[in-house]
Amino acid sequence: MKLLFGTGNKAKLSVMRNRLDKIGIELIGLNDLKAEGKTIPKVEESGNTPLENARLKALAYYEEFGIPVFSCDSGLYFDNVPDDVQPGVHVRNVNGKCLSDDEMLEYYVELARKYGNLMAQYRNAICFIMDKDHTYEAMDPSIYSEKFILTDKPHSLIRKKGQVRL
Repeated sequence: MKLLFGTGNKAKLSVMRNRLDKIGIELIGLNDLKAEGKTIPKVEESGNTPLENARLKALAYYEEFGIPVFSCDSGLYFDNVPDDVQPGVHVRNVNGKCLSDDEMLEYYVELARKYGNLMAQYRNAICFIMDKDHTYEAMDPSIYSEKFILTDKPHSLIRKKGQVRL
């Protein structure tokens, strides 16, 4: 079976290929299709949840290429923080602005100062479209990341150019 993983991230694709190769699934990524000269549709990730974004990507790629597609998305969530402050799928976009690395670091440091150390977790979602009649989706705690803490004191290495990640 050939399966499209709706990502251009080479590391994610490599990990998933290693896992699925053992069961006879040929996993291809968006860059593989580009290499074949195919145009990859730009998918506006306009959903409000990771599941909505995973679904948008899977549907767009399935409609374009007509092969089974697996897509995923994630959002960042904090314990004990009001809903209107939750980043969710908008980790880098705050109040309608796409934050630079430094702005993003400053924003989350300020949140940690305001609310205390932030217990954080990535909530992941997947959407698998086998064919026009079979779509499977999940956004379940069993596929969420482990919880971690964001503090108001960034690690000294995080200031190195290109290493700001949330």
